This record gives sequence, C-alpha cells and structure tokens, in this order.
Amino acid sequence: MKTLYKYKEMFGVRNVRILTLVTFFYSLTFYTTIYTIFLKERGLSYFEIFLLESILSAAIFIFEIPSGKLADKFGRKKLVILSVFLYAVSSFILAFSHHYFWFVVEAICYGIGIAAM
Repeated sequence: MKTLYKYKEMFGVRNVRILTLVTFFYSLTFYTTIYTIFLKERGLSYFEIFLLESILSAAIFIFEIPSGKLADKFGRKKLVILSVFLYAVSSFILAFSHHYFWFVVEAICYGIGIAAM
C-alpha cells in the first residue's frame, strides 16, 4: 500500500505526467508493421533495408552515452524536446523520401532521437 501511494504521489508531479505522455505517444509507431513493405515499394532491396536497420541500431548505440552527457549538461527537458523534434524530422523524411540516402538520414535522425529519449 505504501508503494502504491509512492507512485500516486510521483504521478502527481506535472513533469512526470508530461514525460509519461510524451514517451507513450513517442512509442506509437504504427508503421513499423509494414516498414519493410513500404521500403520495398520505394525501390529498396532487402539488403538496403537490413542495412538501414543496422544503421539505426548503430546510431542508437553510438549516441546513447553522449545523450546522457548532454542531458546532464543542458537538462533532460531540452533533450526530450530535441528527441521529439528529431522524431518528427525522421517521420517527415520517411514520408517523402524516394532515395536511399534520405532513408539513411532518416535512420540516423530516428536513432539519435531514440537514444536521446
């Protein structure tokens, strides 16, 4: 019962509620179920699609620790705002790109955004 009160008290803080909502909506990526089909329709080969996934994973891995340092230096709130901005940029690029280079840029932006969140 004491633990339940602790969580209730924690969610009473405005910033915790906002961060919880941002994280929830940030995680709603419905297109991931058809991502491979979408990229295939845009003219990418399976090798290029899997290479994009590798680039995304590498971007997350590389920027995970620097994003923590940036959060310590500039504040978590600014980093979350940057993360949401990068996610929006990557979604925009994904929607309108038809060339492999732009898909690489999208994967890097999305990876940095995930690492920063």
